[in-house]
Amino acid sequence: MGECNVLKLLYVDDEPELADVVVRSLRLDRGLDVRALHSGAEAIALAAENPWRPDAVLLDVMMPDLNGPDTFTHLRDILGKQVPIIFFTAQAQRSTVQRLLAHGAAGVLIKPFEPLRLAQDARRLIEAWPDRAALPRAAGLAHEPMLPMTCAAPVKT
Repeated sequence: MGECNVLKLLYVDDEPELADVVVRSLRLDRGLDVRALHSGAEAIALAAENPWRPDAVLLDVMMPDLNGPDTFTHLRDILGKQVPIIFFTAQAQRSTVQRLLAHGAAGVLIKPFEPLRLAQDARRLIEAWPDRAALPRAAGLAHEPMLPMTCAAPVKT
C-alpha cells in the first residue's frame, strides 16, 4: 500500500498498558499509521510543532493535568475542524456521551472495547465526519467483527 493511502491517527491516553493494547488493536487496519502519546500536553505539542500531522485523533477523556475536553479545545484550534476528534471513555452514561458530542466530537468510543473491532469503529466515525478533508478509505481489516458497535456519533439534524 502506498503512503498516500495511510490515515494518520493520533491516540492520546495516560495509561501506557491500555495504550499498548489500543495501538495493537488499531493497527489491525493496515491503512492506519497510529502514534500514541500519554498526555494532552504532548498531543498539543505534536500538533503544533511536528511535521507528522494527524488526519484524526482518538482522545481519552480522563487524564491528569489536561483532561480530554480541554485537550480537544486546544487540538481543535491547532488542527481545525476538518480533523475529526473522537473521545474514548469508560463513562458510558448517556448524559456524558451527549456532553462530549456537544463539545464537537466526531463521536465517542466506549471502554471497555472489543479489540478486534476498535479500528473499524474508529474508521466508521472518521469517515462519517462531515467536515473532514478527503481521507484515505478503509484498507481492509484483518478480522471482520460481528459484534454490535461500541460507539456513538452525533445525530444529524
